[in-house]
Amino acid sequence: MWNAHFHNKPNESSSVLGNVHGSMFIIKAAVGFQDRLTSVEFDWDSSNDSLVISGVHAYPTNRTETDTLIHRAVIGGTGKFIGAKGEITSSRLDSGWYRHEITLVE
Repeated sequence: MWNAHFHNKPNESSSVLGNVHGSMFIIKAAVGFQDRLTSVEFDWDSSNDSLVISGVHAYPTNRTETDTLIHRAVIGGTGKFIGAKGEITSSRLDSGWYRHEITLVE
């Protein structure tokens, strides 16, 4: 499990938008990779707005991070995101930070 701030831009000096909380479980292991089920919640500061994300992605064995593009489902939310559906695409930047692009559908 992990907790971290998420920022407006990928650096410590940019404004903090809120917190992200997550958990990851190995659900299938094979030679060289593991499929991991991840659940994540983005909570925006000073509001009751949150997004809940879940999905499975292959990670290299014995590594906590991956350099491949990650697609996960937006499965709900609170506040202005109540009933949200869509997708989040996460990519690891050279700096080690992640960029998260959220696409919501009606």
